Amino acid sequence: SIVSGRSIRDLVRLLGAGGPECIVGSHGAEWMQAGVLLSAEQQLLLERLAGAIAPIARSNPRLVLERKPAGVALHVRSVEEALGESITASALRACSGIPGVHVKHGSKVVEFMVVNANKGEAIARARRDTGATGVIFIGDDATDEDVFATLAAPDVSIRVGNGATSALHRVPGVHEVALALR
Repeated sequence: SIVSGRSIRDLVRLLGAGGPECIVGSHGAEWMQAGVLLSAEQQLLLERLAGAIAPIARSNPRLVLERKPAGVALHVRSVEEALGESITASALRACSGIPGVHVKHGSKVVEFMVVNANKGEAIARARRDTGATGVIFIGDDATDEDVFATLAAPDVSIRVGNGATSALHRVPGVHEVALALR
């Protein structure tokens, strides 16, 4: 299983034909077999969020506005840290009064979702659906902490990179992930 904040469309493109049977995107809101089903109200809310965030994204050509099936993400990776924090704060203010919005803070990204989903719940469901008796979860994003907090022996949790974590193990980078898997 793969559980990611990325959309199913992006995951399938990245994984190619050799991807796993169970692919979960959008932090658990989007399942390969079922997609994501939004109510008419949620679809309208998604458009409203996109409309609220679009002017902020257009304020700097290095910002990226990503439309996902269940949310809108504003990526601030390409701007200086202080500017990214200021832009993120502006986006949070722009969406703060909109009911039904669920905010996900990631590494240099903030996502506004119209469904309440998280990777920890998605892993629990994937475990039930597949009958898995153990989980190896490797992540490098703040949203991966939802998973790390739910895992227990014999599960293995590995945080990639720096930052506070509930993971039991840590590796400094992608190269070491390959070594750990080996």
